[in-house]
Amino acid sequence: MLNRGAIITYVTPTYTLRDAHPADIPKLVTYRVLMFEEMARQAGQMNDAVVMDRMNRDCNRIISAGFGAEHVGWLIEHEARPVAGAMVWLQPWLTTPKYPDAVRAYLHSVYTDPAHRGEGLARRLTEHAMEWCKAHGLGWLLLHASEQGRPLYESLGFEQGNEWQKALT
Repeated sequence: MLNRGAIITYVTPTYTLRDAHPADIPKLVTYRVLMFEEMARQAGQMNDAVVMDRMNRDCNRIISAGFGAEHVGWLIEHEARPVAGAMVWLQPWLTTPKYPDAVRAYLHSVYTDPAHRGEGLARRLTEHAMEWCKAHGLGWLLLHASEQGRPLYESLGFEQGNEWQKALT
């Protein structure tokens, strides 16, 4: 298991950041679903409810199966209630000069409850994920940024890469 025990840091006097535990997986997955729902809404689209329900079930199952080994996460709490979260997926990857240990770190599901936005919580979660990856010898952190998230990630030094994609359906 990769988590280094319960790490609690104070983001502000009223917000604390802590390692997520297996019991937190449903909350982290809920944040993932809400993130995709908001991205669709902001693009003037709607996600298929059947697909979103499947995503919720599948993500709960997959993350639960690999939590602590392939999936790690963090929550920020306000008055002992989660209000923001993020996860890193340690993806098996073919060995390359960039990934000599055959694993790459992928930041995902960064989400803050609307009532707590503007407090720097997504920034603090991303910085913490970066620190965690460095502490575990991971030289790169990847992500796919939403339109809303791009300014944050650019301000933290993330750059667009050369990964191309093509829809096959």
